[in-house]
Amino acid sequence: MKRPILGLAQSPSARSKDGYIMIITVIIIGAIVSVVLVETALTSITELQDASIYSHGVAARIQAESCMDEALIQVNRDNDYTGETLDLGSGTCDIAITGVDNSRTVSVTGELNDYEHSLSAEVTLDTFSVDEWDN
Repeated sequence: MKRPILGLAQSPSARSKDGYIMIITVIIIGAIVSVVLVETALTSITELQDASIYSHGVAARIQAESCMDEALIQVNRDNDYTGETLDLGSGTCDIAITGVDNSRTVSVTGELNDYEHSLSAEVTLDTFSVDEWDN
């Protein structure tokens, strides 16, 4: 029986086994890195979509608040004002005024890019005051 001499190269069959192990290791590491990169990309896309939805929602709310301000000014100037639809360039705003005698309910819906926000307010006409504001 021959003893292996130290420092000599491995036999061809041992080298090919090492090659297979190396290829399998590279494939496994590549798969893990790919999964991590895909997950990171999908998370980033989801966060961007969430930020866009939030941004559009805030813009619709700001638009509705602006329309509410306009509606309150109009009902203060003219007690017979019943509302209208305003075109604001980037979106629209629907104003509806209901009520009798000395109190009115002002309802506003701001629409912007398929997003909408509604507000309502209870108003007293003599000594004009906003009694209640509901988001």
